[in-house]
Amino acid sequence: MFGKNKNTNNIRPINAAGDQFIRVNAAQQAAHARKTHRKRRNCIYLLTALAAIFFVVTGLGNHSKMREAEAQTVKLSTQVAKAKAENKELNETKKNLKDPDYVEKYVRQRYMYTKNGEVVFNIPDDNE
Repeated sequence: MFGKNKNTNNIRPINAAGDQFIRVNAAQQAAHARKTHRKRRNCIYLLTALAAIFFVVTGLGNHSKMREAEAQTVKLSTQVAKAKAENKELNETKKNLKDPDYVEKYVRQRYMYTKNGEVVFNIPDDNE
């Protein structure tokens, strides 16, 4: 069923000219069939190659987008980690600001405030 079918012609020629006509006609039909099959096969090859190229190009584009998204995810993850650490530090500072002793120590160190009658001496570091 799937093999090559040999069409046997039921027409019998009357003379040699008819026989030659039948052979020439059969040869032309066979050549035309080969040419048609060759065109179809080449068309299928071309379409297959174009489809493969299309899928490769889109796959590479998607791959690069995926890599960019992964890089952005890593970058955002580090930013989130930094923000969480800063938030924790600020919450700790907020909690400590409720303590009057901490506030006094913080203001004295940060803004160089002194108590009445207190003298501050700045001693240079040995490293300088």
